[in-house]
Amino acid sequence: MQHVAHINSPYQGANGFSSRLLSKYPPDIVLFDWDRTLFDNQHFTNWASRTFIELNFADPKPDPKDTSKLWRENQQLYCETYFPPKTADDPGKTPADILAMWDPILREISPENMRLLPGAMETIAFLAKKSVRMGIASSKPDDMLKAEVEFFGITRHFDIISGHKEGRKLKPDPSPLIDPLKELGIPLGNAWYAGDDLNDYLAARSAGFLMHVIGEAHAARIKERNDREDPKRMVYYHNTLGHFLQHLQPRIETTLSMPL
Repeated sequence: MQHVAHINSPYQGANGFSSRLLSKYPPDIVLFDWDRTLFDNQHFTNWASRTFIELNFADPKPDPKDTSKLWRENQQLYCETYFPPKTADDPGKTPADILAMWDPILREISPENMRLLPGAMETIAFLAKKSVRMGIASSKPDDMLKAEVEFFGITRHFDIISGHKEGRKLKPDPSPLIDPLKELGIPLGNAWYAGDDLNDYLAARSAGFLMHVIGEAHAARIKERNDREDPKRMVYYHNTLGHFLQHLQPRIETTLSMPL
């Protein structure tokens, strides 16, 4: 899927800014989602699944795809199937026990399991060179997010790195996008958000951000939702970060030289 935009007529959002104007002028800030937008979460998940099975299953070990599928469909059945009671007095594992077993694996950071998506470093470097402010707004726990970003040595490029904190709602609520701008003292109305899934789009729409969809996994679903509910809103679709960067380069170069 090549990047496209829905350009019908200006959309007047909650702050009075049209999505058409948002695409014409340099953004006050570009916020990124993290997993599956900049960070190769699929690579990490595959590593984590293999590690969990290696540590907790005897031979013959099950296929990670089968265990993941059962967990998604029925957590209690997963526990009964893979971690049944060992004695009459043993209650067996609960879903909470399984999550506790996963936690140290999900927090492990090493060159083996950490990888940015292709084009991430180039996109960050380009925006930094052009002095475009950047941030990360993710639903990942805040401490985990900051540790992962720091691993890649890119923390200095972001004005704010904002993960999930206790008491704050998750996307699709707009607060994960609005709160970082409030913290930075940036008014709403001229910000871009790059994310990959429907919750990212819905949060960006509610917060009045210009949405850039990265990747193809959820693009069709987002496009259908946007066309049905908000067809005047401009949304850009990029099948890779490389295409996003190709879109950014001439736009940023041109808009930064335009009189406001």
